[in-house]
Amino acid sequence: MEPDMHDYENPELQHQEPVLNHNAPKPVVINPFHFTLLWLATLGIYAIWWQYKCWKYFKETEGEDTLPGVRAILFLLFGIELLEKIKLYCLEYESEVSYSPIAVWASVIGVNIIAHIRGPFRWLSILGFIPFLFPVRELNFYFTANKNGYVNHKLNDRQILLLVLGAMLWLMIIASIYMGVDPNSADL
Repeated sequence: MEPDMHDYENPELQHQEPVLNHNAPKPVVINPFHFTLLWLATLGIYAIWWQYKCWKYFKETEGEDTLPGVRAILFLLFGIELLEKIKLYCLEYESEVSYSPIAVWASVIGVNIIAHIRGPFRWLSILGFIPFLFPVRELNFYFTANKNGYVNHKLNDRQILLLVLGAMLWLMIIASIYMGVDPNSADL
């Protein structure tokens, strides 16, 4: 989806030029609401795709010899570096960054630890998208001078497919809970 450059969230920022140009690598811009929906639908796997896209952008921009897919999967090792890069890119345009890379990284790791706890606290892990919203919004600002990205109220076809598959996954999870299936006792 091509961005609509004339629609800014904040009229004071209209004088700033967004980073986009036609020869540059594809920007990593997603509406935070869409990110949340996709994160929930895929049980957090969408965050890995978003990280991959960020690493790919940085690789193409900086000409580094990195493996974006490996770095996206190994958030434990490379997460702080990614979040720090996003912060540095935003500071380049004198934007006040509203998060600490270490705090976001620790929050993501903490949510993943909570997901492995037995009992009702396990369901708190469903809020794991919240730490990612800070760098998502800052990266949106870097590319578009708009914290919510472009006014892209439409999902693309791949995102809709993810939502449909995610809805089916959630229906299976809810059905298994309703039917009393204990995933920990399944014979695999």
